[in-house]
Amino acid sequence: MKKTWRMLYVTLGVFLWVSAFPAAGARAADQVRIGAIYPMTGPAASTGAEMTDAITLAVDIINGKYDLDLPLARTKGLPNLKGATIKVIFADHQGKPDIGQAEAERMITTEKVAALMGCYYSSVTTTASIAAERHKIPFLNPESTDPKLTERGFRYFFRTTPFDDPFAENFFQFLNDMKKQKKVKVDSVAIVHENTSFGMGVAVAEKKYAGKYGYKVAADIMYAEKGTSFVSEVQKLRASGADVVMPASYTADAILYMKTFKDLRYMPQAILAMDAGYIAEDYRKTLGKDGEYVLSREVWAL
Repeated sequence: MKKTWRMLYVTLGVFLWVSAFPAAGARAADQVRIGAIYPMTGPAASTGAEMTDAITLAVDIINGKYDLDLPLARTKGLPNLKGATIKVIFADHQGKPDIGQAEAERMITTEKVAALMGCYYSSVTTTASIAAERHKIPFLNPESTDPKLTERGFRYFFRTTPFDDPFAENFFQFLNDMKKQKKVKVDSVAIVHENTSFGMGVAVAEKKYAGKYGYKVAADIMYAEKGTSFVSEVQKLRASGADVVMPASYTADAILYMKTFKDLRYMPQAILAMDAGYIAEDYRKTLGKDGEYVLSREVWAL
């Protein structure tokens, strides 16, 4: 639920931003079409459902008129476009970069959208935004955190979330604070991450700041996303002797890792997760108490 509310605020901001583009009004005098590409099936489907729910709610708030302290709630439609309403066309990328790019192309050429948003997966955002850049269509990204996304020099790509570099540094600043204030002994970390651009970007950032703040990287384990067994990876984590484990996983993998931790009775001093699967609703529902005591970063607190 918390993620849905966060996404609602972001989406309202997205639509306010879109209304500032002249092209948005040029496509249709009374309606602005926006394409939203998210994982509606596959291992992150529950996260995709939360995001589509938030977007649908945001559209209802904007197109209607409500006495709410929210952007665009008290006016009907988009005031900068003479009250034009918003229509969102959803597409399912299934967590696959090639499908995400194909859906972006379809949205632009067939659905005639004025702008695109998405795609949660950094790897899918990478490919989908290439299509938008080629067609000179604005692409707004509220939640993908791979640092490379904004290092490509794109003119039509806009990201509203912070990225993994400052998140990674915050982890080590937090560990330093714990050592100083609580006298916790933490000298080493183990990084375990999936093998798409999200996970690899996280690993680069975490290794960078481990070095800067004087922590030993006892293990750097990359695994294939959507795994069916993580016994080998967890055994490597145990063998590394790391004080803290730092995972970067989407929902299904995060759930399986925590189940494997329990099955193998592996318990590091702390787990510092890079968001994603560790804050998903399915994670909480599936694991219950077995999913507790994981510390995760977030983009902001409501």
